[in-house]
Amino acid sequence: GKDARALGELLSGARAAPSLTKLDLSENAVPETQQGEGPDEEGAGQQLRRLGGHAKLEELLLQDNHWGPAAAGPLASLLFSPAKGPFLPNLQVLNLCNCGLLDEGCLALAPALARALNLRDLDLSSNGP
Repeated sequence: GKDARALGELLSGARAAPSLTKLDLSENAVPETQQGEGPDEEGAGQQLRRLGGHAKLEELLLQDNHWGPAAAGPLASLLFSPAKGPFLPNLQVLNLCNCGLLDEGCLALAPALARALNLRDLDLSSNGP
């Protein structure tokens, strides 16, 4: 995996590729808290926000990133924003396997998933404690 800074740069660079249809960011470094005591869920959310606006993105593979339940809010807003509609309108495949979302994160994603009309393949496995 990449370190957290490199991952952030990669996400910013991916936004500059408007014809990108598949993005695999599985098994990447997750920002850690300043105390080094595990994942910084807020930092992960900031990274995820950098993905917004990819109109042609069809596949987003984020498995094994261990972001935690706080990342569900930014993930949900990638799928649908009440004010702006879908940020990834063509997304068909979303893999969030083993991201540490727990029940809380999966429940927070549910309303946005219901509005992701083109989504046909969703993997939320292994998100328990």
